[in-house]
Amino acid sequence: MPPFTLHTPDSLDEALSLVGDLQQSGQEFDWVAGGTDLLPNYKWHLNAKPHVISLAGVPELTELSETHIGAMVRLQDLADSKESHPLIAKVSSMVASVMIRRSGTVGGNICLDTRCFWFNQSEEWRESIEWC
Repeated sequence: MPPFTLHTPDSLDEALSLVGDLQQSGQEFDWVAGGTDLLPNYKWHLNAKPHVISLAGVPELTELSETHIGAMVRLQDLADSKESHPLIAKVSSMVASVMIRRSGTVGGNICLDTRCFWFNQSEEWRESIEWC
């Protein structure tokens, strides 16, 4: 896995401030929620960035209520929310495997890079053709 700096903000304000600082200095970054897609891609050196911002410690993003589904809500939590979100619970129970649902988050799945064949190839192969 390529080296990167892991940032662990404790609040949404801290995370947004960190993003502002990184953008202002022209540095690239990724967000990590459950990590079920990002970390395997980093292990394969696919689209890795020098900074990763973990949202695991941001309590504002874990809320699950009748009117709010936070970005850090796990897919399994949605699958278990049969009383407040019956349709979403049913659909969520059909997504991925139980292991992935227990780690994968709503925000991570919404922000997921598209499954482009270009990403799942070696660096040499990717350098030989244009970006997809």
